[in-house]
Amino acid sequence: MWIFLRDSFLSIVQHGDEPRLLQVRARIRDDIERIFPESYVSEDTRGDYRFCATISRDRVAHVIANRVQHIDYGSLNEQVRTSDRSNVYDKAYSIMLEEQVARYGTELDLPGYVQSFDIEADAPEASLAAAILAKEAMMANSDPV
Repeated sequence: MWIFLRDSFLSIVQHGDEPRLLQVRARIRDDIERIFPESYVSEDTRGDYRFCATISRDRVAHVIANRVQHIDYGSLNEQVRTSDRSNVYDKAYSIMLEEQVARYGTELDLPGYVQSFDIEADAPEASLAAAILAKEAMMANSDPV
């Protein structure tokens, strides 16, 4: 799983031997420590990902879920616009946009192609949001994990 955060880019994969553990990998020094400050990060100058930490699946899930709960922006690109990540994140964004256009055509109105709405002010979207939240709650209650 690739995760682009405001202050880190992480690759998270299953540990090779222990299913309760994950390998959290990064290409940029301090990206792992910024999100998991308690972790021990090893460095392999010949590895695909130079930096790596072994962290429990539960800890990774908790920290990433907390980050999701605290998203307070409408555009990640705008959040990193003045950081050293801007150029790299823009490239990743552009490549995925090209793939979207290749698959589905160019029915975009850039840059405002993402529909935004106010749940409080717009009843149909509020109903949609309520339905989505209710479905997720049902799924969470029936999840055997």
